[in-house]
Amino acid sequence: MAATITLDPWCIGDDETVAVYIYSDAAATTPVDITGRTYTLSVATARGATPTVALTGTVTGASGLVTFAATDTQTTALTAGTYAFDVVEVSGSNESTIILGTVPVVQRVTV
Repeated sequence: MAATITLDPWCIGDDETVAVYIYSDAAATTPVDITGRTYTLSVATARGATPTVALTGTVTGASGLVTFAATDTQTTALTAGTYAFDVVEVSGSNESTIILGTVPVVQRVTV
C-alpha cells in the first residue's frame, strides 16, 4: 500500500528538492538497500492527468535515499494550485506506486 503525504509548498520559479527515504520497518530505523532500483516522481493537475513535471530520482543505495530535483524552469511551467503527485519504484520487473500525495504550488512574492 502506498503512503499518502502532502509535500511542503513549491514556489513557482524556484528549484525544489524532494528527499524520500525507504525503510523496511514502521519505526523508520532500518533503511532498505535500493541499489539497482529506479524511481520517478510525477506531478499532475489531477490523478490520471498527463504529468506536468516528471522527475527521475537519484538513488543513494544502502542508505535508502532517493532524491528528486525540480529545476526553476520546471516549476515556472506550473500555475498556483494544488497538484497530485506519485512516486513509482521499479525493481527488476516489479513496478509499484510507493507514495501518493499532493503538493501545493504557490506564487512567490519576489518576482
